[in-house]
Amino acid sequence: PGIGPVVRGAAHNRPYAGGYVLERHAAPGEGLHALQLEIDRSSYLDSRLTEPGKGFAAMTHLLIGLVRRLAGEVSALGRLQEPPGWAEAAE
Repeated sequence: PGIGPVVRGAAHNRPYAGGYVLERHAAPGEGLHALQLEIDRSSYLDSRLTEPGKGFAAMTHLLIGLVRRLAGEVSALGRLQEPPGWAEAAE
């Protein structure tokens, strides 16, 4: 199963967009790309937002699949680089 149904439920986060982290740490022009996900806690925690809720297992499954897919894509892109590999990000 793909992430299509979840992506279709995505929304632009306003008024509290968290773009600062990406603006501060990403540099696409230098080959340092970043991805930030913000997930509504009510989709995986109980009504008090303190304990795993009914959506926890599904969210875990979704995120594991997403990370595996992204890792595969990044690995494939790294093999296309000349010379092969990626620059290391540093603080």
